[in-house]
Amino acid sequence: MDEEAQFEVTNHFELPERGAFVVGRIRNGTFRIGMIVEADPPDSHLTISGIECLDNIEEKRFWNALVFREQPPLETVKRRFPVGTVLKAKREDSSQ
Repeated sequence: MDEEAQFEVTNHFELPERGAFVVGRIRNGTFRIGMIVEADPPDSHLTISGIECLDNIEEKRFWNALVFREQPPLETVKRRFPVGTVLKAKREDSSQ
């Protein structure tokens, strides 16, 4: 059985032409492009189009960032997935 993929949101940012990202850490599981992420309650979901690795070598800190196919604006991502939210991921083709 696959382990549930969970991602804890610690920040947000936006890049032109890419849309908004959620930044944080993978708590468990594996994230892949094409997976659907949602928060609890599952009323908002987005599709992963990219997974980025971010680091600050001087501070020895590392994060991951999820990029979304839908390219939502930053304010939308902040509202849907505030800091502290734990996102859960599932395959795009999985049944509801």
